[in-house]
Amino acid sequence: MRSDHPRRRWDHGELQSRVLELVRARGESTVRDIHEQLSDDHPVAYTTVQTVLSRLVERGVLERDLRGKVGVYRILRSDDPAAADRVVEALVGRFGSIAVTQFVARARLDPAMLGQLRSLVEEEPENR
Repeated sequence: MRSDHPRRRWDHGELQSRVLELVRARGESTVRDIHEQLSDDHPVAYTTVQTVLSRLVERGVLERDLRGKVGVYRILRSDDPAAADRVVEALVGRFGSIAVTQFVARARLDPAMLGQLRSLVEEEPENR
């Protein structure tokens, strides 16, 4: 049944955040799962959801496994060093010193992280 009230559109970044929230809550999700949940409240095309999920995979936030012809998405564990290494390698490989500058800028926002970064930079290579 259609409502007399127009459904609101997604704000910039809101769709991606909501998709991540839904994938995290479900553990595993398909494009159809996410599309159905999002479409209850907001107009969103299936292909838009598919694109958001694909970009999150490219950024190393999600991983996708194929089950038959269906992609199943899940959050990459944040404590997985191999996943973190792949993400950092992709970012530095693509953006070079700009990515490194952004890492340092983020570290400056968190005193503990900045301290850890300083320790790593000052540490002798053979101690790593």
